[in-house]
Amino acid sequence: MTGASPRRCVVLLVRNAESVVRAAGDCGTGLAPELLARALAKKLNERDIVLKRVADGPRPVRDCVAKRVPSLAELRDRIRCALGA
Repeated sequence: MTGASPRRCVVLLVRNAESVVRAAGDCGTGLAPELLARALAKKLNERDIVLKRVADGPRPVRDCVAKRVPSLAELRDRIRCALGA
């Protein structure tokens, strides 16, 4: 293989993962308020459930979360670009 090594970049969530959880609660995911509260209290299993629900959710929910957390949208776009999607 003679190609150049892949370009690496770092994308940080401007706030934190809890900002994604808050956005999920505001974007029509249908998640129970108790689950969101536990996820915001840094209960990792609950946070993973919320993040998976967003990732697997319908496009309008994903777009809503990305709009509320622009650094997440940037990460998504860079991954898409790297994958050639």
